[in-house]
Amino acid sequence: MITKSIPSLLTVGNLFLGIVAIILVFNEKPEHAAMMVIIAMLLDGVDGRVARALNVQSEFGKELDSLSDVISFGVAPAFIMYVVAFQNLNPTVAWIITALFPICGALRLARFNVVSCAPGYFIGLPIPAAGGVLATMALFRNDISVTILLASTLVLSLLMVSTVKYPNFKKIRYSARRDLGDSCRCSYCCRVRYTAAAPVIENSFSAVAVICAVRVKKKALIDD
Repeated sequence: MITKSIPSLLTVGNLFLGIVAIILVFNEKPEHAAMMVIIAMLLDGVDGRVARALNVQSEFGKELDSLSDVISFGVAPAFIMYVVAFQNLNPTVAWIITALFPICGALRLARFNVVSCAPGYFIGLPIPAAGGVLATMALFRNDISVTILLASTLVLSLLMVSTVKYPNFKKIRYSARRDLGDSCRCSYCCRVRYTAAAPVIENSFSAVAVICAVRVKKKALIDD
């Protein structure tokens, strides 16, 4: 029984972080709120894998995950962006763009639950990706113009309800029927590409993490 509950507990943790992010926004701590959304992305990426590993997938878990995603990656990032960038804009424009993001996210999740796609693909940009991008942009709001932030929020909203297909890397499988030569060549090629790209990827994430930490620390010192 406990084992079957682990994926749902991770999903609830995702939802909890989304609610905390909203609370932090209203307490004038948008940087911390954005970090909560990014951490929630990690939990969202883990719960499904744990469910499949334990073979405890269920419709309940699927629906709970969708409801949690609406809060953590729809409502929370939209509120964060509104507070840090849109409050001084025309109220009508700011409210519509802010509301449009979670609405499109909810539509995207509803479609995901009822419409099947080709194996290995998603239809429309997944809401965790869109919410993560929006939260990250909110962290660097001082370096990005309000116009770009506004346009980016609109574009991300439309991409979620678009019919563009995005690869689902969790579904990619390498066929065991391929001959050994192809397997060796593929493995070698992937290893070479990873070796070349790994430093760039790791340094990029390290740079983002350092900048985020510095910004949060600087904000904390100013508040003190």
